[in-house]
Amino acid sequence: MARKRSTYGIVRAAIGASAFLLTTGAAHAEMATFATFTSIDQVKNVSLVNAGEGTIGATIYSISSGAANAPGAVKVHFGFLQNGLSTSVSNIIADFMLEGSITEPAVSTVGSLLVQPVFTGTMSFKTTTAIQLTSPLYETKTFEAGANLLTVRFNGAIFGSNGGSTANFNGSTGAGDTVFFTSDFLDFSQVTKRDYATTMNAITPELLLAKNGSFDSFFASIGGSFSSDPAPILVSTVPEPASWALMLTGFMMLGAALRQGRKNGTFSATPKI
Repeated sequence: MARKRSTYGIVRAAIGASAFLLTTGAAHAEMATFATFTSIDQVKNVSLVNAGEGTIGATIYSISSGAANAPGAVKVHFGFLQNGLSTSVSNIIADFMLEGSITEPAVSTVGSLLVQPVFTGTMSFKTTTAIQLTSPLYETKTFEAGANLLTVRFNGAIFGSNGGSTANFNGSTGAGDTVFFTSDFLDFSQVTKRDYATTMNAITPELLLAKNGSFDSFFASIGGSFSSDPAPILVSTVPEPASWALMLTGFMMLGAALRQGRKNGTFSATPKI
C-alpha cells in the first residue's frame, strides 16, 4: 500500500507540474477587457462624412489631422491588460486606422437619442517601434515596427443625443454584431464572445441628422476598449531551456514511476488513497 501511494504521488505531482507549465490561460465566464486606447491630447482623429442629399449613408474614418478629408493613420495611446503584455505594451504610441461604411439612415428613438447603424468596418493598431517581450518562462521575442497589435472587423452602431457633443460607437457578438479580432500578440482561437466599446468626444459640429436621414458630417476624438470571453492568451512562444528541462523532468518522473510500478506489479491504474 505504501508503495502504491508513493508511486501515485509521483505520478500526480509530475502531471500537475507539466500541466501547470503547459497551461497558458484560463477561461472566464464573463467578458474581460484585454486592450484599451485613447487619443493623444484629445485631438480630432476621426471624421464622419455624410454621403449628401439624395444618397443614404455616410463613411467614418480616422484622419491624420483635423483638416484631413481622406482616411489616414493617426497616433494614439494603446495598451494591453494581459499578464506578460501589460508591462511591455502599456500606453505605447500606435498607428490607428479606422474605416467604416454607413449604408442606412439613422433611427430616432424615445426622447432625443439617435442611433446610426454602421457596417463593413475595420479598425487597426500597428506598432510604431520594435517591441521586445521577456518572461521567466519564455525566450525573448521581438516584434518589429508595424506589427499588428490588434485589428478589429466590425459592425455596430453609433448612438448619442440629438445636438450633443459625445456619442458611443459600440458592437457586440452578444447583440448579433460582427466583431472579429486578430493580433500578432494574442491568440483568439478559444474566444466565443467579443465586443468593442468606444466613445467619440468633442464632436464638432454637434450630432445631428442630415437631409438624407443619416448622421450629418462631424469631426471627433475617439478612444475605447476591447473585450472577450474568455480572455485571449499570448501567442505561442518558445519556452526557455530551463522550462523545457522542468517539463521533461516531469515526464521522465512519470515514465519512471510507471515502469517501476509495472516491474513490481504494484501500480494500479486507479490507485487508492
